[in-house]
Amino acid sequence: MAFGAITATQLGQTLSLGRAEGALTPPVLAAVGGSGGFTLAAMYVPPLAGFLGLTAPTIPGILLIAGAAIASVLLAGGVGEVEHPLRGLRVRVRARC
Repeated sequence: MAFGAITATQLGQTLSLGRAEGALTPPVLAAVGGSGGFTLAAMYVPPLAGFLGLTAPTIPGILLIAGAAIASVLLAGGVGEVEHPLRGLRVRVRARC
């Protein structure tokens, strides 16, 4: 269940913050779709789940995963805009001949 919850919260954050000019970009959608698909396969496809040592979550587990994902998006929305730590950083490059 922890694997599913961590992945779901991260994918929720990506969908919440992965917008450019007010819309989700195709690369963000592709990344979330691929990651979500692998997460589901890792939990529900027996050979892969066995290899990774995962089990399918129960109904209460699925509800907890969904609740964690929703809560993480809602809590992140309450934080406000975070300034990127490298914004405004100037780098000098000297060419050597």
